[in-house]
Amino acid sequence: MLYTVDEAKAITLPNGWRLPTSDDYTKLLTFVGSDPKKLMSKTGWANNIGTNTSGFNAFPSGDYDHDQYSDRGTDAVFITSSTLVEHPGVPASFNIYEDQGTNDAIITDIVNTATDRGSLRFVKDN
Repeated sequence: MLYTVDEAKAITLPNGWRLPTSDDYTKLLTFVGSDPKKLMSKTGWANNIGTNTSGFNAFPSGDYDHDQYSDRGTDAVFITSSTLVEHPGVPASFNIYEDQGTNDAIITDIVNTATDRGSLRFVKDN
């Protein structure tokens, strides 16, 4: 299931759990050495280039934007509670995708609108 930012923020979580921020994903990228393949599941991707050596196991569930569902098999979008610095008030998401031209994995931040949908991961604070 894919969620809007508002739907993600409305989920009641157990004590100590929360929706990740952009900083949480930055820390995750630092941990894996900025190699997106370490975050990707070994199966499900169009070219199956993921190694999942981090255990994150990102599955390419696609995304929903501009009123259409797309990119299943090549794209995984994860909702954050953050907004983009360069666009205050605009929700930010973390995106892992296979570049079909280079057969490599890329990580980016993307802009969401109120109707865009992505996958969820939650963070447990220590």
